[in-house]
Amino acid sequence: MNTANNKKGILYKEKLKKGLLGLMEKGVEIDRISVKAICEAADVNRSTFYSHYAVPRDILLEIEEETLASISGYMRKMVSLDFDYLTAFLEYIKGHDDVFRILFLYAKDKPFLERLTQEALFHFDDVKVWFKNKNDYTYVKTFITSGSRDVINAWIQRDYAEDVEYIKRLILTVNEAAIKAFT
Repeated sequence: MNTANNKKGILYKEKLKKGLLGLMEKGVEIDRISVKAICEAADVNRSTFYSHYAVPRDILLEIEEETLASISGYMRKMVSLDFDYLTAFLEYIKGHDDVFRILFLYAKDKPFLERLTQEALFHFDDVKVWFKNKNDYTYVKTFITSGSRDVINAWIQRDYAEDVEYIKRLILTVNEAAIKAFT
């Protein structure tokens, strides 16, 4: 494929992604979105859609994978700079509201949200050795992962009413209390 066609393909894929996200932002569930609706929203024809994707969910999966890769690279950079990774993660979410609002509030793809939260809490595995009972670790990790994700979800729903430092402090305080209760 030549460079011009490749750039055109990237442009069309971006249009299709924006079209899908726009529909989801209006509250349309992914499984109720048709190829026709995406093409109309993106102002492309159906053959363009099918040259890149088989079904609408493929676009969402690509967006999720790109988001995870992006946040993973960003977080690794922050950790290597000895930066406050939770603050960086929350600022990243707020700075990329257009995508995260859809992925958290409308897509609600549990495997994606689990992977995203794990990325943010990747240091949690370091505390496993503190737990006398390894079963407690499993349950506390589940609690922390779900709770942190739900706090972020509520924060997005409230249009970031609290600042990043407040949300970070809330997440860390609750998580530290849960860890201390079982170690």
